[in-house]
Amino acid sequence: MQVHEGIPNDHKSESNDELRGLLVRLIRYWPLLMACAILGIGSAHFFNRYLVDVYQVETSVIVSDKSDNLSGEVLQLGSLLGSPIKLDNEISILKSLSLAKEAVQAMDVPLRFFQKGRLKMLDIYPIEPFQVNINQQKTKRMAGAFEVRLVDDTTFLIRTYEAQSFLASVFSFGEKEFIEAKFEAELEMGELVFSLNYSGGMAGQTYVFSLESETSLSNSLRGRLGVNLASQGGSVLLVSLKHENVQFGMDYLNQLIESYLDRELRLKNLASENTIDFIEQQLRSLSDTLAIYEGKLEDFRSSNQVYDLSLEGSSIFGRLVSLDEQVEQLKQEIVFFKRIRDYMDRDYSEKYWFPALDLTSEKTLGELVGKLAQVQEEIAEMSGNYRPDNPSLMLLRQQVKTIKNAIDENLANNIEGREVRIVGLQERVALLEKELSKLPATERELLGLQRQFTINENVYLFLLEKSAEVEIAKASNSPSNLVLDEAMVTGSVYPNRSRNLVFGLMLGLFIPVALIGLRFFLSTRIEDPSELQNLLSSDLIGMIGRSGIDDALPVFKQSKSGIAEAFRNLRSDLVYLSPGKTNYCLLFTSGVSGEGKTFVSSNMAGIFALAGKKTLLMGMDLRKPKIAGIFNLANDVGLSTCLSSALDWRRAVKPSGFEHLDILLSGPIPPNPAELLQQEKLDNILAEVKAEYDVVVMDCAPVGLVSETRELFKQADVNYFIFRQNYSQKQQIGFLNDLVARVKGVKFYAILNDVHRQVTGYGYGYGYGYGYGYGYGYGYGYGYYEENKKPRSFWKRWISRFK
Repeated sequence: MQVHEGIPNDHKSESNDELRGLLVRLIRYWPLLMACAILGIGSAHFFNRYLVDVYQVETSVIVSDKSDNLSGEVLQLGSLLGSPIKLDNEISILKSLSLAKEAVQAMDVPLRFFQKGRLKMLDIYPIEPFQVNINQQKTKRMAGAFEVRLVDDTTFLIRTYEAQSFLASVFSFGEKEFIEAKFEAELEMGELVFSLNYSGGMAGQTYVFSLESETSLSNSLRGRLGVNLASQGGSVLLVSLKHENVQFGMDYLNQLIESYLDRELRLKNLASENTIDFIEQQLRSLSDTLAIYEGKLEDFRSSNQVYDLSLEGSSIFGRLVSLDEQVEQLKQEIVFFKRIRDYMDRDYSEKYWFPALDLTSEKTLGELVGKLAQVQEEIAEMSGNYRPDNPSLMLLRQQVKTIKNAIDENLANNIEGREVRIVGLQERVALLEKELSKLPATERELLGLQRQFTINENVYLFLLEKSAEVEIAKASNSPSNLVLDEAMVTGSVYPNRSRNLVFGLMLGLFIPVALIGLRFFLSTRIEDPSELQNLLSSDLIGMIGRSGIDDALPVFKQSKSGIAEAFRNLRSDLVYLSPGKTNYCLLFTSGVSGEGKTFVSSNMAGIFALAGKKTLLMGMDLRKPKIAGIFNLANDVGLSTCLSSALDWRRAVKPSGFEHLDILLSGPIPPNPAELLQQEKLDNILAEVKAEYDVVVMDCAPVGLVSETRELFKQADVNYFIFRQNYSQKQQIGFLNDLVARVKGVKFYAILNDVHRQVTGYGYGYGYGYGYGYGYGYGYGYGYYEENKKPRSFWKRWISRFK
């Protein structure tokens, strides 16, 4: 036999041993791991089977530079309306609630239909199994969900149905009962009054129809929308939507992009419309004035028979008209500047789309107004997506105030400058009017009427021309942005079936592995023989298994059993443990009570007796003796009697009932067991006992609980320390290691008792069976030794592995 050398292992070796032990234990529980893995995969499959599929629909838009033809070609406004493109702004617009509402309103889908399955709802858009006609006058609130079970094409059952989310197709049942109703009959349920018309639904099928507010539906769709750049530095935006119904997703995405392009066109046309409104206001005023002067001119010519001016009058008239036109143009510009000021007096949450005039000479004002319009557009878009106290919004509002102050100052300077120029022109007009005094009175009056008519006519014709130009520009407007690809489905995004199966497998394995590992690392009891052997600084010399018979002396009752063979192996090992001797004195102890030292010492004595050795089993445990109970003897006299009186030990020895085996019981429990065992008389008794018997076996008290056993170590040739599987605490290993280190010149060997669980594949080695008849185990040597019990069924053995 190869004896293990007791050398303490370092922490790395201990860690490796623990890992090895855990792995082997996991292998031992492979049926449980396999069952949990199958359960995990099955759960994932069920999860995949009954979850509603979610698909991704995607389209793409090319965002172009927003140069404005109206400002650049017709009215020469330069940067007044045009602004550099900002992709962040376009993304915010596409994800805004206002645009989502426009798309939902255009689709007209507040009513959604679902087909009810066993465990999930299917969105059946665009199919309508029946029509829902809502009485708008009687209905108080356009919201609700209803479950409809079609009986036939004339009758149905209906009940209210609480919807948690239309888009997720997740509903919670209420306790309300179905009511029977007829198609086309008006129903009042909650705050909704409606009737249903049959339109081809399947009889016996259950449907759910839901009414959701535009705001709620828009918010839900907006939350599922994704807008990203197709490539870094490019201007192509990928717009995607995740939805359970592919057709609905494509229709909504196409409508969203259409509303986005329509919005851009509306904003482009807004400046033209404001310009046209401004011109029309001026034209209406001029039209009335022109008609008045035209009438006066005709009346004057008719009454005075004067139709043409003299050569001198025509010269003065031409110069006056030229000056008047300049004055009128300056006055129109002043009106425009004042109109800009009026626009700025509005609440800055509104967007500024100013009427357009020729401001080529006022580049600074044009840039300021354009910048103000740009910042206001950013504020309007961000207001739909962010809180009012958002730092970015607050910064933009501060920029608006700064720009408005600059514009006010610029407007004041422009108005003042033009008023000064008007005064200068009017002075020149006054000089020419003095020359008119030289003309006849009739001609002067005709020239005045002709002058007013011509001024208003020229302005009127100018405005008509500009109005036509703006109308043409408006008609030619088109969105700068273009749709690159129509909406199409790009694949399923949820559930990820492969990932769910892998996750189910991992979860199914993780839970039992975690529980087994937790139990392994938190266990304080000795379970693994290999772990015990690795942690001991002495040798694990043998293992005694659990017995299959209800008897404390299996070596006599079943001499050919595996447990008897285990004790024979221990007997044979003495040749190596105590070489050169034929007579032995053996000591058996343990850390605490209940580890089976009396059982092991009794059977060890018995196995020597069976070999024909004259053996004495001595009860050295004077505190809690058990040998008398095993051999059915009265503990009336024994070692305590001999040590406390003059009684010769030979008269206290009792026959065991088995050949070659005598017993010296511990005797009545004394009040001072430690002091009795420290007497010199005990040394004399042991000397005599060793001389008369071939083998002396001492059953001593647990050394971890009492001190007197330590005094007996030097009397024995071999000292055995008993551990019990799944009973002894791991801290007792350190106790034995401490004994080995402190008690010099004494041999200690460990025995693992009650081995009934093959934890790490170490094997039972020396047989199995523990003599109190609790349980039964199959281990090394099964089928070779004679046992009384029949083998248990596979299921009983499999279940016992988890106890």
